[in-house]
Amino acid sequence: MIEPILLSYFFFHLIQLSSQVQLEKEVSNRGVLTVQLENSPIQSIQPGSQRVPMLTIRATASCDEDIELRSIRVRRRGLGASSDIESVYVMSEGQRINRGRQLTRSGFAGLSFRNLIVPTCDTKTLQVFADFSSSAAIAGEHWLTVEQASDVDVGNARSVLVRSGIAPPRGRATGTTRGTITVEYVKLLNTVRYGSNRTVGRFRLIADSEDDHLIRAITFTNDGAARNNDLQNLYLRAGRNRRVSLTEEQLSGDTVRFVLNPALLLKKNQKRLFQIQADVRASRKRTIKLLIEEPSDIEAEPTRSR
Repeated sequence: MIEPILLSYFFFHLIQLSSQVQLEKEVSNRGVLTVQLENSPIQSIQPGSQRVPMLTIRATASCDEDIELRSIRVRRRGLGASSDIESVYVMSEGQRINRGRQLTRSGFAGLSFRNLIVPTCDTKTLQVFADFSSSAAIAGEHWLTVEQASDVDVGNARSVLVRSGIAPPRGRATGTTRGTITVEYVKLLNTVRYGSNRTVGRFRLIADSEDDHLIRAITFTNDGAARNNDLQNLYLRAGRNRRVSLTEEQLSGDTVRFVLNPALLLKKNQKRLFQIQADVRASRKRTIKLLIEEPSDIEAEPTRSR
């Protein structure tokens, strides 16, 4: 008589535990993420253009819980070839938040994020940008979209709703090719040590013979281990003592965006040497290797000398 009672007791608690696990699963996946799409109004694009706004994504979390946005798969549509676009990437609040991705032949690109949280009852605005090839076809038409809810990967939402706006305009490559800027990294003269106002990077910008360029900002990504306040009071210097950028308080994760004030003119066929200065507050183990990760991290526009 004892064994049936114990067996019944065991199954009772097993059923209770199973119900509890199922309840917890339902509770932890109760949020809804609404994704609103809005295409860029740009209709003509110069071949070789960079940081061209293609798609605005407004991701809104329901009031149940914060939602982690892991990735979004976008697709290029239009009469052009996917090879006209060299890379696509996402920016939020003025910062690039993922590396550029090439489109597949069928026009898809998966854009992944790290620690991107959409707060409860709040909206996160993301902008998808594209860098166009200098050989982009003049008659090509391009626009980006998110085709279905399954193209949005969320960590803990119950469901995703994708809503499109009005019919998108077609971005079309027109006009002459833009000139290019080449980056050349230069060896440091001294070993980087702990202390104030150290030179932590040297690089040269070289313009081709097509255009003068007005450079407004440059973003660097550290390919080493240093993060956040390991580097402080960063700025760009040209020549021995000429400061050409605003001072940035510290790294933002592993990146720093220098705003050139005023914007710096790089004339066609010109070469200019720059240094990155910073207060080094990290040990030798926190390595430093500052690089321009994407071509569009140099925010510049062609201009003509007077």
